[in-house]
Amino acid sequence: MSYSKFNLYKYSNNDEGTFNPSFVEIPVDVDSIEEDYKSDETPSINDESKRIITGIALLALLVISFFTGPNVVFVLLAVIAVIGAKEWHDLFNYENLIPYPLLLYAGLAPAIVIYLYNPEKIYVPLLIFPIGLIIYMSTTLSSEVYGLIGSAYIFQTWFGVGLGTVAYVLKVADLNFALLTFLAIALADSVAYEIGRRFGTKKLAPNISPSKTVEGFMAALLVGTVFYSIVLNNYFLFPIVIDIVLASLLIIFALFGDLFESKLKRSVDAKDSGNILPGHGGVLDRFDSYLFAFPYVTLIILVSNLISSL
Repeated sequence: MSYSKFNLYKYSNNDEGTFNPSFVEIPVDVDSIEEDYKSDETPSINDESKRIITGIALLALLVISFFTGPNVVFVLLAVIAVIGAKEWHDLFNYENLIPYPLLLYAGLAPAIVIYLYNPEKIYVPLLIFPIGLIIYMSTTLSSEVYGLIGSAYIFQTWFGVGLGTVAYVLKVADLNFALLTFLAIALADSVAYEIGRRFGTKKLAPNISPSKTVEGFMAALLVGTVFYSIVLNNYFLFPIVIDIVLASLLIIFALFGDLFESKLKRSVDAKDSGNILPGHGGVLDRFDSYLFAFPYVTLIILVSNLISSL
């Protein structure tokens, strides 16, 4: 059992040297905390079955998306925003201090503006959200809200911009390209999980995500790079060497997204962002890699367009 949550209760001596019984310190066993994290990350057989079934369902949804058109995919993005904003709202225990609709706006507005209005107008919701937040803050006298503003901005920057770039790729690129990008990241994630679980020995980031291994990451980097290099080679005019470099960076950015969300969950003592996806956790748990990867893919598209215009 981890005693980390009891760290606030400490022995205390006042100036007169008397013992204050209102504080009790329970020693923190670092090894036991690490074991708790490991046990949290290591799935049971039942969890493994749930993970496989959920993974198959998500893959089927991805395949179906190939035949439904970008509008249906955008609706799915909106659903992700609705659930993801709620998960973030609960993770940080905003309650009524920061309203859920305001948080949902932060996450969904960039995607709506980009997809339904103009891909070049992403800055519009990025400017309006701070204004709305300031107006909201001016209507409340609660000092508690100020401590939560930073996390709300992180959500808007990470989730809002990330989801907005997914909408950008859907809008300006081929639907198949967007879905193949999803598939490349999902494939790399699955390879990393399986290789790491079966053959991994060296931890990649033990203080953030103890289940990730160097062996799993290297396998994911290899498979993901080969797959996405082929995708890039079919959609852009870069030399094959550049395609390989760009593809490898995509897998690295996806890893950063995963580690970012793992670090965030550790900061609020949460194992998962939610439980809507059995075996995978919440929507944020499943979508975190894409939120880092798609801004990078957007940059690839912008650079390609710039080169083509020269």
